[in-house]
Formats: sequence, C-alpha cells, structure tokens
Amino acid sequence: MLAAFLLKNDDNANKINNIVHPAVADDFIRSGCVWMECALLFSSGFDRLVDKVICVTAPLNVRVDRIMHRDGITQEKALEWIGKQMPQSEVVALSDYEIVNDGTEGLEQQIDTILVSLHLK
Repeated sequence: MLAAFLLKNDDNANKINNIVHPAVADDFIRSGCVWMECALLFSSGFDRLVDKVICVTAPLNVRVDRIMHRDGITQEKALEWIGKQMPQSEVVALSDYEIVNDGTEGLEQQIDTILVSLHLK
C-alpha cells in the first residue's frame, strides 16, 4: 500500500519524506555511526551529514533485473521506481567514488582502491 501511495504522485512522496527524513537524520547524528547506506542520499539532503560519498552503480538492465527479483515485481514497476530516483549519472557526478557492481567488475579491487585513497588500508 505504501509503495502505491508513494508512486501515485510527488506530493505523496514529499509528505512521507517530510516525516521520515528528519527523523532518520536525527537518528544518524545521535548514533555515532561513521558511515551510512542511503539510496536517497542526495535527494534527502543526507549528503550534508557525511564527508565522502561512495556510490554503487550498475547498468539499467542489471538494476531492473535485481529489483524485479528482490521485490517480485514487473519490469514496468521496476522502471517506475527507477524513474522516481535521481539519475545514476547525476549520483556519480555528485559522488567522490564509484563502485561498479555489474557482475563483471571486481568489487574487492574497487573497494581496496577506495580504501587506499582514503588512507584506511
């Protein structure tokens, strides 16, 4: 029911976001966590809470297949969800690092490279 409500129109999504996002941001700040996973990092404004952003990308067909499998929904519905998100190219442009998770790129090597760049390895 919530998914249908959110997809119905932007006003519905904004109503939910205006309730959820401030509470999540406050919780993160109080948590003492040093990292967060957030699919809506930029559109929620949560990027202001972090120093560096690592985005994970994949080609559209891979993303659609994964969503369909995870949620048991149609391709049309998966594309509708993706259409509500910030375009992946914009997320990459706003991020400090990118991990390509397309099933062919080596994830460990990409992560190691980022960790070295951040002086964490």
